[in-house]
Amino acid sequence: MTITSVIATAATLFNLLSVPAFDPPSAGNQPLLVRGGTSGRITADFSQVEYFPNLKSKIGFASNLRNVAIADAGAFLDELGPGMMCGHIEFDHWFKWQADPVPALSEQFEVPGDATTRPVVTNPRPGQWLTDYEQMLGDLDLTIFFQLSGAPAQFQVARTAKSAPHPAPTDPAAAAAFVGQWVADANHPYPVRWSLWNEPGHELNAVDRKMDVTGREIMAKESKPNLEIRNRDQRNSAAEVITDLYALYRQAMAKTTGRYTTFGLSSFIAADFNVDKLTSDSDVFFKDVFDNLIANHPGTAVDFLSFNSFNGNWPNILSGVRSVLAGKIATGPIILSQYAPRSLRVNDDGSSSDAGGTVTATPLDVATDMMTDLAQMERATDLQHVCMAYWVSNQYGFLSDKSAMVMRARYQVLRMFTQLPILRTRLDFGASGLEAQGLHGLAGINSGTAAVMLWNSSANRLDIGLDLAGLPVALQGAPAQVTLMSEASDTPDTAPFTGDLTLPPHGVALVSLSAGRDDPLTRRHAVAAADGQTRFLATTSYTDRAPAVCAANARLPKVKGCAANTGTYGFYDSVRSVAYLGKGTGAAPARVTASYETLPSPLYAAIAAYPAGQVDLSVTFDACAQTVAATSAGGVAVLDFAGVPRSCRVGQPATVTLSLDGVPSGSQAEVYLSSSRADATALAAPSVPQPTGALPSVDEGLVVPPFGSE
Repeated sequence: MTITSVIATAATLFNLLSVPAFDPPSAGNQPLLVRGGTSGRITADFSQVEYFPNLKSKIGFASNLRNVAIADAGAFLDELGPGMMCGHIEFDHWFKWQADPVPALSEQFEVPGDATTRPVVTNPRPGQWLTDYEQMLGDLDLTIFFQLSGAPAQFQVARTAKSAPHPAPTDPAAAAAFVGQWVADANHPYPVRWSLWNEPGHELNAVDRKMDVTGREIMAKESKPNLEIRNRDQRNSAAEVITDLYALYRQAMAKTTGRYTTFGLSSFIAADFNVDKLTSDSDVFFKDVFDNLIANHPGTAVDFLSFNSFNGNWPNILSGVRSVLAGKIATGPIILSQYAPRSLRVNDDGSSSDAGGTVTATPLDVATDMMTDLAQMERATDLQHVCMAYWVSNQYGFLSDKSAMVMRARYQVLRMFTQLPILRTRLDFGASGLEAQGLHGLAGINSGTAAVMLWNSSANRLDIGLDLAGLPVALQGAPAQVTLMSEASDTPDTAPFTGDLTLPPHGVALVSLSAGRDDPLTRRHAVAAADGQTRFLATTSYTDRAPAVCAANARLPKVKGCAANTGTYGFYDSVRSVAYLGKGTGAAPARVTASYETLPSPLYAAIAAYPAGQVDLSVTFDACAQTVAATSAGGVAVLDFAGVPRSCRVGQPATVTLSLDGVPSGSQAEVYLSSSRADATALAAPSVPQPTGALPSVDEGLVVPPFGSE
């Protein structure tokens, strides 16, 4: 089956598998309301803006590209509408998986026709599978991210030790030139965010152990002190090697890629901020990398930073980055290229088990752990995307492909989250004591729906009284329903909501009221031109890292004051064509850009600002360096491109810049872009009455745990 037709095929499958969010419960289902357990009452106040955006654009998924089943999940991606899809392309994949060819690569093998032998030549164009897969993702308006690890076959070392599965190429300059051609724009239907290497601190340089990856003995076992000495030397060397490789690869790629193809560094991990025993100079690996980059390759830009986080230490990653790079805005935002909640620890197969192999976390336990992270991640102002690992995997994945594509617990819980309306409103736990018992939640509203999502991170049952206050007239008296996920099933149950509910251990509930209007964020291709030529290219967030946030030369990541940026944010959701802007305490404006090919004319922008403030919009056409601008404090702004020559607009890129400046700290704005005046007019109505009193909060709410805590 071709991937270009997979969405239609997967959509048929999805219709068979999908469980509507508010289907009535089937006969024989257990009742939702069970008495007993810890109890208390909480209030959702829909008249008070707590935090403006629901940053669905941050959500992404990660999958190793050797799993071809991910191409059959197009309809599931379309429903959840993530902002990004991450993949890992291992040019030296053979070192780890000798009998498993890589569909993303086109290779020649030692034995012609036998793909289980070692690759000896990597061909200069991607495999057709990858091109088709990219086409599917791009057509869904997703941002595409790929890690590049390992040397192409013709530049691979003879063997590699197990501790370093992605060694540097034998000829770095030649390998960089080859990969530069391989990632040329002509080979890829949509722009790609490329990131160089995977966890270079320990995967780049080999510290020879007793056996290499093929099982051959290469070195007798040595003493632990000697091994630690060589480990420190290896990390010092790795910091130099990865910066040399990055400079070579970036220079080579710049010759063949366009301005919308970005290049980042380098899927680091939390341990790269640990000073203990990692470098001989008592510095941290991450800092060594940037010190080397500045010293040896001055002026080399880093478009974004990528990280892997499987231990629950992602707040430490943010704190460490902000300490090392405070004030260095040119390094761009942070992307978690592989993330899994701490309950999964570090397991290659996505399982959670103790030393004896006994599973220690249930799928819903993992799902609620994920939600607790996401509730904070959406407030982290420099965290642009979070690619969640195990997209198509075993019972801990979002989908399982054992026989047919089946939705698992993490998918169902994330589905509830994506159904939560845009505008964050106040959820007050009061004196209930439920928050201390493990209850977490988010409340949201739009012009047609109000909803509360609650999840129980504890192993105890929680009885909850939920009061819904401040509802607009359109929703007063609307029927309320509750959808509940429990450990008993991967499928949620639904029932009328009566004001009370029980969350079983690790249970998740979505309470929703609807006035029968569509959620604006269900829209797709809202900025598409009538001729169908509009194509999403890229979005860029600008991070306001304060230059004096962290003490100089302080131990990381325990640096006091490094847990937050200024609170300024700018994000663009390419799937739903909506921008979010928030002005924090810093001097820089809230800003975000979105680039498209063949924008429609005119382009409408529906703007809602809280509590008030004007949004500046501009569209720049690269082909003729012409700019069209508008300013609006609310309602609908029109960007008319009638004066822009057709030759510089149709088939040509243009960049939309949106900014919020000259407003008090705490001001926020939401901007919908559309090719339809009627659509924009309908969206311009505010979701809730104009807030009064204190400005809405833009605090991150990020808590950095003590380093080394698990």
